[in-house]
Amino acid sequence: MKGEQIANINNTKVVEAHGYYDVYMEFSSMPVESFKTEERAYDFVEGYLYKIPFNDESYRGLKYKECVEADLEEGFTYTKKMNLEGVNLNKGLTERMAEMV
Repeated sequence: MKGEQIANINNTKVVEAHGYYDVYMEFSSMPVESFKTEERAYDFVEGYLYKIPFNDESYRGLKYKECVEADLEEGFTYTKKMNLEGVNLNKGLTERMAEMV
């Protein structure tokens, strides 16, 4: 569509909300995963970014990345849904979500 930006599939952010750590991708309008600990959320991100499965969460991240890459190989285009660079994690959830859209 006109005016839509192509997403950087490697742009991720972990956001703490209501006692959970949500993983956002630039191309997602909702969290792609949610974890009880920050460490596990970053394990998922590291598996996604670096494709190194060192535990269950990083393995899930690796598999998610494989699905994204398979979509791209088939010609699917991921459009940018969120501006993750400017998100201030010290604000409340509603304010952060408004910044991301």
